[in-house]
Amino acid sequence: MHLLKIERQKHLDYLRVFAIFAVMIIHISAQNWDTIDVNDIKWQIFNFYDGIVRWGVPIFVMISGALFLPKNIPIKTIYSKYVLRMITAFITWSTIYSAVFTLRAGRGRKLFLLNAISGHYHMWFIPMIIGIYISIPFIKKIIIDETILKYFLLLSFIFSCLIPQILMLTNDFAPTIINEIIQSLNENVSCMNLH
Repeated sequence: MHLLKIERQKHLDYLRVFAIFAVMIIHISAQNWDTIDVNDIKWQIFNFYDGIVRWGVPIFVMISGALFLPKNIPIKTIYSKYVLRMITAFITWSTIYSAVFTLRAGRGRKLFLLNAISGHYHMWFIPMIIGIYISIPFIKKIIIDETILKYFLLLSFIFSCLIPQILMLTNDFAPTIINEIIQSLNENVSCMNLH
C-alpha cells in the first residue's frame, strides 16, 4: 500500500510551537506546587499559569490525529515505525531517569528496574501516544461513519465527563444515602472500564 502524500500544513507547525511553549509553562508552573502553601499568592499564580495552558497536550494529540487519520498506514507500519520509535524513546529515557534518580541516590537495583519500567512521572505522554497509535485503525473506522462517530462521542461524553462530574457533585453536596447509592452505581460503571 502506498502512503498518501500530504503537503506540509504550516498551521500545524505553528500549533506545535504554541503547544511546546504551553507544555513548558505547565512544567515550570508545576515545579513548586508541593512546596508552597495553597493559600500563598505564589501558588495561586503558578496555578493560574498552569490552568491557562492545559490545552497544550490535547493540541499535540489533535495534531497527531490530523496527520495520521488522513493517511492509509498499514498496521505493520504503525507498529514497526511509529510504535517501535516511541517504545525505544521510552525505554531509553526511562532508563536514564531511573539511573539518575535511583542509582545515584543509592536506592538499589530493584528500584532502578521498577522505575525504568514505569518511567519518570512526566513521561506518561509516551504510553498514551502509543495507545493512540495502535488505536488508529479503529479510530479511522469511527470517523468514517457519522452515526458511529456520534455514538462514540456520546459514550465518551457520558463516561469521561458526565458521570465523573455527577460523582464529584454528589460527593460534595448530596445527602449520605444518595451519595452511597451513587457510589454503589459507580462501582458497577467502573467495572465497565468505558472511561
